[in-house]
Amino acid sequence: MIIITGGAYQGKKDYVEKTYNISKCQMLNGKECSTEDLIQTKCVYNFHFFIKRDSDIFNTAKRLVSENPDIIIITDEIGSGIIPLDKNERIWRENTGKICCYLVRYAETVVRLNCGLPLILKNVGKEIKK
Repeated sequence: MIIITGGAYQGKKDYVEKTYNISKCQMLNGKECSTEDLIQTKCVYNFHFFIKRDSDIFNTAKRLVSENPDIIIITDEIGSGIIPLDKNERIWRENTGKICCYLVRYAETVVRLNCGLPLILKNVGKEIKK
């Protein structure tokens, strides 16, 4: 599993496209994809929005680890900034953090992007392609 995180509009999809040779047409949008599509895809972006839509996200995360351990997950960091007034938005932020922390334990590579610059947070096993 590879997890790419960072703020919105920081070049995460472009980084994945260039680094891992994944075309944008091979990436599923977490705003729209089904759980079954997620379990089978090579790459998903907007994973934080998938978390918001999935009422059983904790079990879905367990399935991802066991059934699709080679997935590339692109997610926005949404835990910074002003705490939302809306309770559901706060729950979403908290769940996103919990799910990402869970998945990072199983990921071989974790990269944080800022202004298009990668910071390798974890790299176990395979080398990152340049």
